[in-house]
This record gives sequence, structure tokens and C-alpha cells, in this order.
Amino acid sequence: MLKRYSSLDVCVIVRDLRASILGLRIANIYDLNPKTYQFKLAKPDRKENLLIESGVRVHLTQFQREHKSVPSVMTLKLRKALRTKRVEDVKQLGIDRVIDITLGSGEAEHHLIIELYSTGNLILTNKEYVILAVLRSHKYDEENICAPTHKYPLSMIRHLVPTTREKIDQTINEFKSNNKDNIKHMMNKLVDFGPSVGEHIILESGLDPKLKVSDLTNPDDISKLHQCITSVEQFYDHSDPSNSKTKGFVFIDTKSGVFSSFSPILYKQNISDYTNTSEQQFQNASVVEGGATIQSKEVEGVQETGKNYLYFNRFSDAVDRFYSLIEGQTLNVKQRAKEDKVKAKLEKVKSDMDRRLNGLQEAKDTAERKAELIELNLEEVDQAIGITNTELANGVSWAELWSVIKEAKRSGDAIANIIHKLKLENGTITLLLEDKEGIRREQTTRVESKAAEDNKTKEEEEEQNEEEIEQQELAGLKQDEVAMMMEVEKVDIDVSISAYQNIQRYYGEKKKAAEKQVKTTDAADAALKAAEKKAQKALAQVEAQASLTAIRGIRRKLWFEKFYWFISSENFLILSGRDAQQNEQLVKKHLNPGDAYVHADIHGASTCVVKNGRLKPGGKAGEYEPIPLLTLTEAGIMTVCRSAAWNSKVTTGAWWVHSDQVSKTAPSGEYLSTGSFMIRGKKNMLGGGVNLVMGFAVLFRLEEGSIVNHLGERKIRGVGEEEEDEEGGEMEEERSSSSSGNNNNKSLATRFMVEVPEEEEEEEEEEEEEE
Repeated sequence: MLKRYSSLDVCVIVRDLRASILGLRIANIYDLNPKTYQFKLAKPDRKENLLIESGVRVHLTQFQREHKSVPSVMTLKLRKALRTKRVEDVKQLGIDRVIDITLGSGEAEHHLIIELYSTGNLILTNKEYVILAVLRSHKYDEENICAPTHKYPLSMIRHLVPTTREKIDQTINEFKSNNKDNIKHMMNKLVDFGPSVGEHIILESGLDPKLKVSDLTNPDDISKLHQCITSVEQFYDHSDPSNSKTKGFVFIDTKSGVFSSFSPILYKQNISDYTNTSEQQFQNASVVEGGATIQSKEVEGVQETGKNYLYFNRFSDAVDRFYSLIEGQTLNVKQRAKEDKVKAKLEKVKSDMDRRLNGLQEAKDTAERKAELIELNLEEVDQAIGITNTELANGVSWAELWSVIKEAKRSGDAIANIIHKLKLENGTITLLLEDKEGIRREQTTRVESKAAEDNKTKEEEEEQNEEEIEQQELAGLKQDEVAMMMEVEKVDIDVSISAYQNIQRYYGEKKKAAEKQVKTTDAADAALKAAEKKAQKALAQVEAQASLTAIRGIRRKLWFEKFYWFISSENFLILSGRDAQQNEQLVKKHLNPGDAYVHADIHGASTCVVKNGRLKPGGKAGEYEPIPLLTLTEAGIMTVCRSAAWNSKVTTGAWWVHSDQVSKTAPSGEYLSTGSFMIRGKKNMLGGGVNLVMGFAVLFRLEEGSIVNHLGERKIRGVGEEEEDEEGGEMEEERSSSSSGNNNNKSLATRFMVEVPEEEEEEEEEEEEEE
């Protein structure tokens, strides 16, 4: 079975939850299976996912799991009572493996109680702890019942009682008087932290876990034991600032190849047995669930130590990784089982087809062989038919006829000796016919077969000598000839027709078998193609289902994804507001020195901000490189396309200004609405109009090792530089002039920017209204 939480695990996970989800509101609740639920919690600047499996685990998760399309009754009750409520408190009830999450306040307060012992439970109560919904109804005892309308029995909760020196001495004396001499058993009775924590306390105090209680007489050793117990009990004090941070460990037993356990502390007994390992080695380990190995891979580099572990900064992250990898590997095993089932069905179809075709081929060969045997023994067959018909014509019964034949056999009659059996029910006799030309025929066949084997042998083992092979053929051939002379075959002969007609009958059976074989082959090909197509479709469905149910990491959205955004051809981030409020937010929070503000003089044009993080080399502090005009042009296209120009299909010009030209201060007596700003100074017009062109792209996040392969793909270039081959020297000359001196922007402006005339260069104060 998979590891369950101990009391100490619950204490530490509660600390993680208090630090992560207090103040968040429940956005939605999903059921992954009848015992597992996922709670989505959020507030404007943060989102978390809480996973609860009744009786097993509670932790935050960084992985996305498939949830049921139709919510269960319990999920509907939880949604109705808890959705939009804020997490006010998370606590452990006493030292039991029970977590109480308080949601909402005042009269709307609810409690979600999670029991992590036995088969577990998930209980929803009101402010007074009256049960409203429960995952599993049961009785704690005769007086306390876990069911709707009953009150949750808080009186049964066990609270932490600090361990005193007197209690330790009393327990030691009790074990000595009862002849119980195991210090581990004594620790389990003394503290309720579990066997692993108990052994850790024994080692931490400098004692041997194999020490007998009767030998525990040194007062200093007992004092150290008391101090270690007290230090563990301090974990339950959530008010202690030293307990605010947690850590987690996931252990792998590389000898057995399983994920062995997880813990919030590195137990003393494991320090010498565990060595830190990498994430890749951790993923290559195997999992054992219910005693059956799901996947077995060798973990490289840790065979000598026997065990290894992974360290996490939060205990919740350790538990999440432990269970998520198990779930992922379990899903992979299920997928492989489904694929194997589909492939097995296809193989069964193929084997059935082969069996049918082989049967028809065998029937055809048998009919041909029997016809040939009759031809080789034509005179004997005719005599046997004649004798049989003569005796039957004289009124001899089949039984009497068989007696006559046996008597003739004893007297050595050649024809009687070839009669093997009489079949009265279908009017046939079975003859033992000898292949008189079998030596010659078998010679030819066997020599050809041997020649084929020779060729194969030469390809596989060229060291054999050709002369030795020929000698082996001759020796084997002579042995086969002697055996072949002794062989006869059984052939059914219809006594109502002649030997020639029996030959025709068998050739007719051969012809029918051949025709049926051709038809069956055609039908088998069609059936096999249909089966392969069906199998491919089934495999595709299995893969599609596996992709849906796969455990995937939850991608954290970047801060700018709430806006319209894209990355320019020169690797600049360009943002655009979705509404007036976002336009306001863009300018107030994200328009920094060095950035550019892009807009258009048309109704509905949105605010665009070009982020510039390129500091000028050797320049003053806070001095930035100018933003290239290709990027500004692309930003202008964005602001025009997201205006009324898109629907009206009318192009218009766009302009840009520096960040210090944008102000929210209105002239005296005027008012700026939300999303409106004052532009002071001249506007830099993007000449030539702006095309109404938008595209769709898929971005891929690269691994660290792949980034070097894509350096320079979004380098800074001039507008239209991608058309260099078409424009030739004219474009090269323009780029050359634009890159010389300190007038980079000015040279490019002659083509792509129209400045405001000198008479209009006076400071302007305009209000730009945006919807």
C-alpha cells in the first residue's frame, strides 16, 4: 500500500497550507474519483490547487489531472456551500490525523473536516459543527455518529500532552516490571508519533534502537531522550516562528526499485543509508502499488549506497511529487495494457486467418496426394474394388466380408493386405497405398530442401565447408530412403465407382479446396485490412485518452498574459489593453522609462506599450537603446487592428511617443476618463499607413540546453529587411546608412516616420479617448 500520513506529517502539511491558502477563495471544486477532490483556490494575484484524497493525503499540487465531466452529488453539495468562500483558518484537530479548514465567516462560516486515518472521510459542517454532507456515514461509537444532522464529535479529539520526565520514568518502570524489554515498543507507547519518529528520537538521543529497556539506567541518557521528545513536540506549536518553514524528503529504495516513503524530516536512521540524487534518477525509479511492480528501471549511480532521496523546500511539494509520479506511471501502465489488448486482438485475427488458409492448403495437398497414390497403385485399387463388389453382389454382408478379408490376410493375400478398414456407413473402404515412386520424389524434394538449408547455412555460418555439407546430405538421404520404403498412406476408396473415378473425385476436391483458398485469401486480406484499420483507430483513441488523462504540470500564467500581447520580430514584448481599465493599468503600472507608447487616431484604438529592457552600453544610468522601427511598426499594426478600423476595413496611421510624454494629469478645468491620457510633445507618426493584418502563432518553451541553438533568430533588424533579396542594393544601402553614427532613428525616419512640421512642433496637449 502507498504511504499514509502520520500525525507529524499532518502537522507539517497544515503548516504548509496555512502559509499558502489562507485568504484565498474557492473558485471551483472537482471530483477526480469517488475519494479524491481538487479545490481550485484563487485571489487576484495568486492561484493554488488543493488535492484531497480521503484517508490518504492532502497537499497542494502543481499538476493538472482530468476530472469527471459530470460532478458527483458530494461535489455539488460542496460547490453550493463553499464556492466563493474565503479560507479563514487551517488547523489540525489535536494530534489526530484530522484537518479542519474553516471557510467563510459569521453566519456563513463552514468547516471542511478531512479525516486521514482508516478509510478516511470528507465532512462538511456548519458553524456549529453540525454535519451537512459526508462522504461516508459511519459510527465512531454508540453515542457518536458521523451522518448528516449529527454533530461532529470534537470531544473525541486527542490533544497533545507534553511528555514529562516523570512520565518517561513511569513508562520505563512499567516495561521493566512486565518483562517487556524493547525500547522501540516503549517509545511507541510513550509518544504517538509513529515508529519512524520513535526510532529517530532514540538515535537522536544517542541510544541504540536494539537497547533493552532494562539497560536504560543512565539518568543522562533518559534526560537526552526527554529533550529529543520535547523537540519533536515543538513541531505541533504553530505559533513558533522557527516552525514557519518546512522541508520534505522523498526516499527511493534502489535495491528493490520502489518509491519507499516521504517525510518532513530526514530521519536519523536514514542519514547513512540515503544519498541525494537527481530529478532524472528519481523519475527513472520504479513504483510498487499493492505489492506489484508497475515499472522497473535502474537508477544509475546509487547502487552502492542502497537508497537515495530528493529534497524539497516544502513538504507539500515532496508529497505532490511522490503521488503524482505514481499516478503518472500507473496511467502509463494502464495505457500499455490497453494497447496490448488491441494488438492481441489483431494478432488473434491474423492467427485465425493463417489457420484457415493453412487448413485449406493442407486439404488441397492431401487430395492431390491421395489422387497420386491411387494412380501409382491403380491395378491394386481396381482389384480391391472388384473383390469387394463381387462379394457384396453374392449377398455377403459387410461383417462377413471383413471376416473373409482377415482370413485372406492370414494366408498372405497381397490385395487383402492393403485393405485396412471397411466403412459400411458411407460405402467406402480404406486402403493402405504405397508410394512406389516415393524414393525418386522424396530425393528431389529432399535435395532441394537441403540446398535451401545450405544457402541459409552459408549466410549464417560461412565457416562450414561445402564438401562436408554434401556428405551430410548423402548420409541423411540414405537413411530417409530406407524409412520411406516402409511407409504407406491410408486412402478412402468409393467402391461404387472405378479407380479412375476415385482419382477424378480427389482432383475435384483439390480444385474445390483451391478455389475456396483463393476466395478465403481475398476475404482474409480484406478482413485483415479492416482489422488493422480498426486496431489503428483503437490505438489512436487510447493515445488520445491517455493524453487527456495524463498528469501534466500546471503552467503558471505570466503577468502580461492578462493583456493582449505578442513578441515582435526583434524580440520585444508588446502589450495592449483589452478595455479601458486595462489601458489605465498598462500606463500606470507597466509603462516604464525606455518604453514606447503606441496609439492611433481612430475610435476604439487600444493602448499599446512596447517594453524595452535594453540598456545602452556605456551610457548613463537608466539610459536605454532606442526601440527599432520594425517593432514600433508591428505595434502600430496591433493598435489599429484592435480598433474600429478592423470592422470597417479602413486603414489609418498610427503614432508613438516616449514614456515620459504620457501623463494622466489633465489641464486645469478638464477631466480625463478611465483609459484616457494626455500626450505632451510631438507624436512620431508611422508613415505609409498600417496594414490590417493579424496572425496566429504557437510558442514553444525551450529547455535550457536548446536555447543556444536558437540564438539570433529574433535579432534586431530594419523594417523590410526580410525582403533583402528582392530589394537588393537599395535596401543594403539604407541599412548601412541607418547603422552609421548616432542618427539611427533619424535615418530610418526618412522612410518610415513622418515628423510633425516645425510650425506644429509646439507643445501639444491632447486628450486621447479610448474605449
